[in-house]
Amino acid sequence: MILLDTCTVIDIQRGKLGLKELLSSLEPSDFCISAITIEELNVGLGYTSEKLGDSIYLAQKKKIEDILLDLTILPISIPILERAGHVKGVAKAQGIIVETPEAIIGATAELDRAEKLITRNPEHFKLFGIPLEST
Repeated sequence: MILLDTCTVIDIQRGKLGLKELLSSLEPSDFCISAITIEELNVGLGYTSEKLGDSIYLAQKKKIEDILLDLTILPISIPILERAGHVKGVAKAQGIIVETPEAIIGATAELDRAEKLITRNPEHFKLFGIPLEST
């Protein structure tokens, strides 16, 4: 199982070429996302709707829906939230800010034993015990 960070899903939606090559070498059934990614994607869609209008919003929404059809969505469990909160607390004590969505994604990858996490922002996940692949 390979967990995709939200930014990776956005890059897929935007057609980023290097990422497309990377993902084409892997089995689509291997890809998953944390449920928190759905919320993050909808933040972007809400912004698009408000700032760019309905036609662009609907086009982007359709692209995202099509991408999500090929992904397994992993639920957010109490152990994931506990691990996410713990890592955020450790990070805070070290003067490092870890945002809640990244903490949940990192904890999901860790506890669901993802083979790796593909992200454009590996520094967001350095406190988790997971292999990272940068896009």
